[in-house]
Amino acid sequence: MRDLQFGDIFTMSKIAKKLGIKVNTKDKSQEELGAELVMQAIENLHLAEKEVTKFFADLKGVSEEEIIKMPPMELFKEFGEINGFQAFFTQLGKSTTQK
Repeated sequence: MRDLQFGDIFTMSKIAKKLGIKVNTKDKSQEELGAELVMQAIENLHLAEKEVTKFFADLKGVSEEEIIKMPPMELFKEFGEINGFQAFFTQLGKSTTQK
């Protein structure tokens, strides 16, 4: 899977907006916030199905049809290991939290 590029920010921003993620930070640990963010993303993933599929296909360098057939945990693991991934989502989490 390739590293993130500047143009990927716009794609991920569109996906995040479609997912409608809002996290309440009051009295929560970093782990609790992360878990809440992941659960909201999973619950709303169907809202951005086409965008997520296209984005993963582009990152992996394969067709959308091939992405659909791949094991999801393998894809998510690879995605989490991309250079720049954690920094982007740390910033995203800060910008979408509600106090």
